[in-house]
Amino acid sequence: MCSTDVPVEFFINNGDKTFTEVESEELVSTLGSYYGVALGDYNGDGYLDALVANVEGSNALYRNTGSGNSWVQLKLEGVVSNYAAIGARVYLYQSSGETVIRKMRELASNSGYSSLNDLRVHFGLGENTSIDSIEIHWPEAHVQKIYSPTANQTLEVAEVIPDAYLQSHFSISGVQITGEEISFTSNSKYDDSYEVSFAWDFNDDGVVDSEEESPMYVYTEPGVFDVSLEISNSEGISTFSRFLDIELSQAPLGLGLEASSIKVYPNPSESRHITIESEETIEHVVIWGMSGNKLFESGKVDRKELKVSLNYSGVVFVETLLQSGVKETHKAVIGIK
Repeated sequence: MCSTDVPVEFFINNGDKTFTEVESEELVSTLGSYYGVALGDYNGDGYLDALVANVEGSNALYRNTGSGNSWVQLKLEGVVSNYAAIGARVYLYQSSGETVIRKMRELASNSGYSSLNDLRVHFGLGENTSIDSIEIHWPEAHVQKIYSPTANQTLEVAEVIPDAYLQSHFSISGVQITGEEISFTSNSKYDDSYEVSFAWDFNDDGVVDSEEESPMYVYTEPGVFDVSLEISNSEGISTFSRFLDIELSQAPLGLGLEASSIKVYPNPSESRHITIESEETIEHVVIWGMSGNKLFESGKVDRKELKVSLNYSGVVFVETLLQSGVKETHKAVIGIK
């Protein structure tokens, strides 16, 4: 693509390492500063169309009306690999007389300057409608084969988990404070034709705390904990770990204030607006969602009242720090009628 005010130029691959420019009045009359092109079958007819990016005007979409030749497309879905199957290589084999023709496509996250092609893998087949086989080399290095697929269709292919495969992983939800139940959810991927065991260690002491697939756990002491999940079958073991920072649910009393000195209202709040009020000056406020995600954090408040609006519905936890050092956490429900 050109970077000056010139027409779009389009070339056809002759298949012999040479190209022929397509002469078209429509192309010649389309002037602009073109910096990228993305190819994809936007109308589902099996022929690749082109979207050309113009930085000084309207983008141009060129529809491929086709030639009657055959084609096949694959929509890949990673299971063990990344969901979009970025990095997969796909090989297509066709027989032509005594010759076997191999074609290859690699699925990439970009295809040129500021451009991304259709993530469906496309093969043009010419006049030959017969396909011997297709090999998908997934990013996780295993190979999946499809034999004698029919031409002129889009195949939806989900990655098959390899034999005895194990990949440990988990997510954490819940407010990370003492005394609250925290949910640990296994997102592990494995071959379910094998019996799989789960072993959770919530505090890195080498002792198995749970053998459930997705357990709950309550921390009674604050601190930073190395949480690990080991999954195993008769063929191997896979372990994943991550750090978890648990804070006190309330600051110690005895600093001149009772735990009820901080008020959060209205609670519940249908309007998603809440007020945090204290008899003492508020230093800092953090509001967490149920999954442990931070929804709001103030700067230095330096007053006894703070009004907060949240684009969120559900249970929240309001963590308030006062100038005296007292920290309290209050549960509130917002945005639910």
